[in-house]
Amino acid sequence: MLALNMDKLGPSFAFSMVVSLVLIIVACDPSPTPLPACISTTAGATGGGCIAFTSFRDHKQQIYVMNPDGSGQTNLTNSPPREETPSWSPDGVKIAFVSDRDDNSEIYVMDLSTGKQSRVTDNKFFDGSLSWSPDGQKLLFHSDRDEKGRDGNFEIYTMNPDGSEVQRLTRQTAKDLEPVWSTDGGAIYYVSWLDGDPDVFRMSPDGSQQEFMTRSFAPDLSPEASPA
Repeated sequence: MLALNMDKLGPSFAFSMVVSLVLIIVACDPSPTPLPACISTTAGATGGGCIAFTSFRDHKQQIYVMNPDGSGQTNLTNSPPREETPSWSPDGVKIAFVSDRDDNSEIYVMDLSTGKQSRVTDNKFFDGSLSWSPDGQKLLFHSDRDEKGRDGNFEIYTMNPDGSEVQRLTRQTAKDLEPVWSTDGGAIYYVSWLDGDPDVFRMSPDGSQQEFMTRSFAPDLSPEASPA
């Protein structure tokens, strides 16, 4: 074993060794990023009152959360790829979001109680525009997938939050986008180009009873149901 004589090497070498050791310890044991006060980490995470948003600060599109007064702004994703469109679960414990960290637009779910981020779709298609069912049991999304592959025509789908039991709800030659749940979970609102321009539609959770809600010459977009 090689033994170092510190007296011969001098004080400058000893100082550099100490600095290197400190840097190694800091790199191996980073302090966790503190969460905003609106997220409790003591009694099971809950995002009640928190605001989730997408930011392009630091030249990276990431998911952030903050307190209702704008304080405590915290980057939750901290990854090089694009992360966007956060959607809270009804209990405030999870956030679904879209990421291209695998070079394709996929849906992820983050558990705030553990910090774990799980990919729940894994394919070559574009999946996005998320909406949780009021009971937290289903996620709505749109996708340009098709049974035979990617057809470029967006349709409405639903699935369990873990990515299982994917069900296609619309089958149109026109684009169907931006699905959202009604407050009671008894209906789904979405945007369709069925008559050549975007209108708001309504359908049952199983995809039946699809009907126009608006019919105008101007684009009608981004439906959102008010809270009960």
